[in-house]
Amino acid sequence: MPRDERGGWRDQGEYPRGPRRGWGRSRGGGRGPHPYADTRYMSAPPFGAGGPPPDRHHLRQMDATRQIHQSLFQFGETENVEIRAEIPKVCAWLESQAVEFPTAVLSAVRIMATEQPHKTALTAALIGHLALAPSQAPTESSPTLGQRMVDHLVQLFVHDVEAHYWRHVRLTLHVFAALVPLGVVSPASVRRVLQALVDVLSSEGVTRDVADPAADCVIEVVCRAGADLLQPEPLPVDGDAPPAKEQLDAVVDGVAAYAESRGATSSLLSPFDLDGVEHDFLAEEGFLDRVHALQGMRDRGYVRPACLPAASDLLPTTVSPVTSAVPPEQRVVALPDVHVAPLRDAARDAHDEDLLAPPAHLNTGKGMPEVVRSRIGALPLDKAARWFGASVPALGTATSVVLRSLVLDLLDLFVINRKECAHVLWTLPHWLRRGTFDGRTPPTRGLFGEAGDAWHDAGDGPWSLEDLLLEGALSSMLALPASPQLELYYTSLLREVVTLAPQQVAPSIGRTIRRFYAAAGEGRVHAEVLRRVADWFSVHLSNFNFTWAWSEWVDDAARPWPHPRRALARRIVELEVRLAYYDRIKGTLPPELEPSVLPATEPAPVYAYGDPGHAHHALATQLFQSLKAKASVQVVQADLQSYQQSILAPATDVPDTEDEALAETPADAERIVRDLAVQTLLNAGSRSFSHLLNVMERYHDLLRSLSQTPDARLSILESTAQFWTQSPQWVLIVCDKLLQYRIVEPVDVVRFVFTSEAGRTDAPFALAGQSPEWGPTRRDWSSFNWWNLLRLTVDKVLGRVTQLTRRVDELRRHADADGATPAPGAADEAQVHLDAVLLEQRKVLVMVVSQLVQQIQKQPVPALDDSADNAGWQGWWLREWYRAFVVLYHDVLATNRETILANVFASSAADDACLAIFDQACALAKSM
Repeated sequence: MPRDERGGWRDQGEYPRGPRRGWGRSRGGGRGPHPYADTRYMSAPPFGAGGPPPDRHHLRQMDATRQIHQSLFQFGETENVEIRAEIPKVCAWLESQAVEFPTAVLSAVRIMATEQPHKTALTAALIGHLALAPSQAPTESSPTLGQRMVDHLVQLFVHDVEAHYWRHVRLTLHVFAALVPLGVVSPASVRRVLQALVDVLSSEGVTRDVADPAADCVIEVVCRAGADLLQPEPLPVDGDAPPAKEQLDAVVDGVAAYAESRGATSSLLSPFDLDGVEHDFLAEEGFLDRVHALQGMRDRGYVRPACLPAASDLLPTTVSPVTSAVPPEQRVVALPDVHVAPLRDAARDAHDEDLLAPPAHLNTGKGMPEVVRSRIGALPLDKAARWFGASVPALGTATSVVLRSLVLDLLDLFVINRKECAHVLWTLPHWLRRGTFDGRTPPTRGLFGEAGDAWHDAGDGPWSLEDLLLEGALSSMLALPASPQLELYYTSLLREVVTLAPQQVAPSIGRTIRRFYAAAGEGRVHAEVLRRVADWFSVHLSNFNFTWAWSEWVDDAARPWPHPRRALARRIVELEVRLAYYDRIKGTLPPELEPSVLPATEPAPVYAYGDPGHAHHALATQLFQSLKAKASVQVVQADLQSYQQSILAPATDVPDTEDEALAETPADAERIVRDLAVQTLLNAGSRSFSHLLNVMERYHDLLRSLSQTPDARLSILESTAQFWTQSPQWVLIVCDKLLQYRIVEPVDVVRFVFTSEAGRTDAPFALAGQSPEWGPTRRDWSSFNWWNLLRLTVDKVLGRVTQLTRRVDELRRHADADGATPAPGAADEAQVHLDAVLLEQRKVLVMVVSQLVQQIQKQPVPALDDSADNAGWQGWWLREWYRAFVVLYHDVLATNRETILANVFASSAADDACLAIFDQACALAKSM
């Protein structure tokens, strides 16, 4: 911040340029995300290098904007800073900067309001001080800087409401509500805006993606502001208006009425299988809990959560509406009446208010969809996982709504900088009341209040900061059908959170894993949730010395192989080996647990033809040498044809059954040569991922010639699974590339997963393994790998549909544009390709659903207790993966509902469990 040697704020007309960072803010500021995050620090092109000559006035404006933004964004973050003493200095400095750079000052306040939700009270305090105690008396033609800030926020707020930018709407309303007690914003106008948001809930044609965020705006504002919204109106009001409390009660009743008509959230989104029974530590929090918190506020007389600061707590005692010399008519702003449309209009998405956005010729960012996503924010979590109990705010309370929403906003806003996000999350106590958190959080950390004050009500804290942060991040990652951000983001973020205070977070992580592991033994945690937990925890262990109390799980080694506890432990260890190496992980496991979770040998290829005793070893060695010498495809094809002829047994009346190198029929000879060629190609590319890509690209035509029929393609997949049977990760990698290069088709992969008989083995850790002790299923569904292979395949098909749909839409837009002349028939040709891919998509969906349903119907409904055997638990895994499939792909399944019903469920009974789950998934698509 621009401070002189005495710690005061200095006014400087000229900003020192220093080293330029290009078209972006300084890296030092706590800024949050930006739509052009990947290009914000790229240097501007020099004069004469293709760009326009520099505009020195514009560059000076940009430097001043960066300076003002960085100064405000970092204000208050210093430990032991006296906010009350600093605010007058900051306000004086802002008034001086607003003389020359008013737009920069106004935009900085806008960004603080919408991208720093933990500083809402500070933002309101700055605006309030500028409105209540300006350096110069305002006039009609020259309002205070505080009033200009509010007017600027109001103008953009109206645009946000019309564009359905829900996060901007919600966070700006937080600031408006915080300004009400300062006499800067009219409380009656805030209530009118809340009523407008409630009105859209009952509008005809409104969908949940509009109604739920609008309702959450109302819930959070009332929970944060409480009785502040009932304060006397500082401006003259209409005498016929209902009392303030009656208006606010009507708002609460409107949200409650919507919750009742909305109905319960689909059980398919539940991370836990609780069957409506209260569990010892597992719970779920959703929209209805937030509505109960709103109703609880009304029942308690709209008392605000005691942990939240008010703007008046940060202002000097001499600054208040009572002592202000500015008359109410010159400082009180009434929010305009707004209309919330039931449907979103995308026409306003092109508006960009950022002063530091790069010029069009420098913008290589992700484009407007990502910008709009950041303005709308993530949809509110429904059926969020909870497991910490009394150490975090209780469900259905205003404090839970406020604190959890604050954590989720920070997780979503700082997605481009996980290190900054972790730092901001740890500083959360700094912006709340002292004593909000206990444990290792010092009681003196806080924005207001005194350490040791007895302000907690029963069940109202103090809480554990570590539990709140961990539960907030993990519950977002575990959200179904998909997490708001990439799962890897939450994993990497938690790594940064733990790095900043490893000893402080370790107990919370331990309790989390132990509780999920214990609940998995009862079948209470859904399989998809277990998969994500294993993915996160394995990465966590890899970053912190692979330290875990494995001895606690030794007793479960006696349980059936597919038991969820054993499966979870195996999955964690399997991923650990991928992230390190075999011997490193083997040394961390107790000897008695090792046979249950770790294979006897390290992951390595199993090249059947590498054995000198193999009948075709000499031919395979000759082929491998040709591949190493980079022989042409034609040469290799000729060699393979020669091999095929050489191993074909001569047509005699007495076949030679003792010669293993000979094939009895041409089909057998072709199968042997194909297997030899595929395994040898994989052996040549087994050293690394880049080796594999080089081999597949060089011999793409050879692979195509080997995959001319469905049985041939199935044979290639079987050879791949046998070669990499000890390393399932490589099976997924190879299958992904085979699909990408169109060597095999998605339908072939689905056939391989469900119908292939190859790879029969009693090795329990083999990917293609099949053992009678696992139950009658063709695959070990507790391994997670078959589910990953199915998901990879379906995602590949959906990606092709999305890509071709965009291509067709783009060609049609060009055809409709004036003066545009697309290539003749280009749109028609693209449409033909799209239709073909859509047909392929329908085939894949029908086959996956059909095969899963057939497998499930062969299995009786298991009794999930200690008597459950291998077959029972394999049936549980099949049902879980079917459930995960229809939840994840509910939208595309609903689009193809009639086709699937006709081909899969035509003869199913009305009460068929699989059909009921499928119908729930289709209904879920309509409600989202």
